[in-house]
Amino acid sequence: MPSSVPRLFAVVAALLLLSGCLASAPSSPTSSPVPPADHTARSPTSAAVIPPFPSVAPDAASTSGTLQPGQAAVVSDDQGPALLVRVRDVRQLTAVPGLSPASDGDVFLDATVDVDVLRDVSALPLAWKTFGAQDVSSATWPADGLDLQGLTPGVQSGHLGFEAPGAGQVLWRILNTVPSGSAQFELRPAPSVASPEPAASAAPGDWTGLRWSAPSVLPGSADGSALAGAIVPWQGGYVAVGSVSGATSRAAAWLSPDGVTWSLTFTDDPGQGHSAIQFVRVIGGVLVGIGTSGVDHCSAPGEGMTCDPLPVAIWTSTDGRTWTRRTTPSSFGGASVADVASGPSDGMVIGDTGWDHPWIWTSPDGASWTREPMPAGVFAGAHLRRVAAWGSGWILVGSVGGLESRCCVNSGPTGQPAAWYSSDGITWTRATTRTPVTGRGELETLDAGLAGLVAMEEVGGASSGSSILWTSTDGRTWTHAPMSGAQQSPLRSFASDGTHILWEGWAASGPLPLFVSGDGVSWRALNIGGATETAPLGDNSSGPQVRTATLMPNGLVAIGDDGTTGTGVIWTVRAVTAP
Repeated sequence: MPSSVPRLFAVVAALLLLSGCLASAPSSPTSSPVPPADHTARSPTSAAVIPPFPSVAPDAASTSGTLQPGQAAVVSDDQGPALLVRVRDVRQLTAVPGLSPASDGDVFLDATVDVDVLRDVSALPLAWKTFGAQDVSSATWPADGLDLQGLTPGVQSGHLGFEAPGAGQVLWRILNTVPSGSAQFELRPAPSVASPEPAASAAPGDWTGLRWSAPSVLPGSADGSALAGAIVPWQGGYVAVGSVSGATSRAAAWLSPDGVTWSLTFTDDPGQGHSAIQFVRVIGGVLVGIGTSGVDHCSAPGEGMTCDPLPVAIWTSTDGRTWTRRTTPSSFGGASVADVASGPSDGMVIGDTGWDHPWIWTSPDGASWTREPMPAGVFAGAHLRRVAAWGSGWILVGSVGGLESRCCVNSGPTGQPAAWYSSDGITWTRATTRTPVTGRGELETLDAGLAGLVAMEEVGGASSGSSILWTSTDGRTWTHAPMSGAQQSPLRSFASDGTHILWEGWAASGPLPLFVSGDGVSWRALNIGGATETAPLGDNSSGPQVRTATLMPNGLVAIGDDGTTGTGVIWTVRAVTAP
């Protein structure tokens, strides 16, 4: 590239917050539940159809945290929202006429950007930066370029061009009036082959659709609202656990005979501080709730504030109505719980007492727990994220090496993705990979199906928007492939039960798209029906939202909120099968 092209460290413009950022987990842009605004699209790319933007509340703050591909991000100042921005597509070009890479191995990226300018932005103190890349100033490329300094109210779309390092990625940081509140994300070119690819046919008995019920409101206590975090089938009905919030947060449990009518059966008295149940499993025929209870101990408020983990708390119940607080074993001292699973004969908790100090606890009944040995030769530098009972054994996923990512910036390398397997939950072996480990991330999700396992790696940790799909047919050997990020494909984990794997997609309007697989490789889009007007929405930015779901033999039960008041709701969803 000609040396006259400056490195883009600040281009003052009335722009953006882009999507395609951290695909891990789950924060959504702030927006109201009203339908999309009726703006007239004025796009340099006249042939392109610009998906509608959601409307935003007049007092909506700038979006921060994790964004999913295609989501609209909000840019606000003290006068309220000014812009909605999203990245729809990123392509890598093999060559650009008239331009030569500044360094060997550099590549050119062409990003399609949509901007909804809500008001006059000419005087806004906003800027955006790219790191590790150069802006391309060219009369011939990018075609249909978006003039960042000429934005006028309305919806506009165009292309932005970059010369990026050989890794093909551009780290963008969006600057607002408060830099610490800006978001970071990473652009990577979409792979030439979309993976995974949905399958077209269904065998008799396979799931082909889902029928959503109207949501049921979860009852709170006299002085607080309900927030459920997990659910499990129990004796022909269901048990949900979580907390009720009032003056303090208190662990709670609910019971339902049918998933429609719910009763609050238990609230905890933590004494001091607050408590909550994050997990519930059936272990040894007993309901076991794993959560926390205690007083927060945090550093000084502000950017980079950290808090010690709350003490682990354990409850058990034989009927879902009466719960007993168990004495927490001393081996849980200082630990944070990452995941809980139940197998045919026992249960397992995974967690750590520091980023690379992992631990595994097992129990036959939920009351007595044993911390298992963690041989250094197997778990050196390991950080565990998810566990699943599968087949006749256990599967773990996470990472090895690296440092914990903290607020706002990555504090160090995020390690290498890793997986382990065990037949008894005590003796473990590190899994191998059939394809080279090229990224620096960790396996953040784990889903088990009848014929295989699937996990998703977020490459680069807290500053990345790139995902890699890992699959295995036996838990011992794993293969990876880039994910396409296409909206009409499975994008992130939803739920699994050892038979079915459900992942969710994205839709600009209408109910949440869901895809089903038995192995994480071949996927089929499910037909969504029933009470779709009150079902979770597909844009993950407004209206009803799902936080977690549990699969059943004939469907699923989903926990979320109504998207307006934060009221906890539960849906029962019936599966439709092929004849």
